[in-house]
Amino acid sequence: MLTRAALIECLATPSTPNCRSIAEMLNCFMNFRVTIEPDEDGIYVAECPALPGCASQGRTRDEALKNIRTAIKGCLRSLGKHTDPGSGHTEEKIIEIVAV
Repeated sequence: MLTRAALIECLATPSTPNCRSIAEMLNCFMNFRVTIEPDEDGIYVAECPALPGCASQGRTRDEALKNIRTAIKGCLRSLGKHTDPGSGHTEEKIIEIVAV
C-alpha cells in the first residue's frame, strides 16, 4: 500500500526511478475513500479524509461525487507542485523488535 507520505514524495520528485513507476501507476488508478452527507440546507458535502482540506459539494449525491473527483485530482496536482519532500513530512517505517 502506498502511504500518503510516499505519495507526496513521489509527486514532488517524480524523476527518481521508483517514483516514475509509481507515477505511471497513479495515472491509471487510485482509490480514495470519500464521505458524502447532506448539510442543513440539503446540499451534499463530499470530503476525502486522506487529503485534509479536500472537499466539494453538489446539489445531488452524484454531483457531489463528480465534484469531489475533480477536487481530489486538483489536490494531488497541488501536492505535487507545492510539497517539499525534505521538510516536515511524516516518515513511516516498519521495525522489528525481539521479544525478551
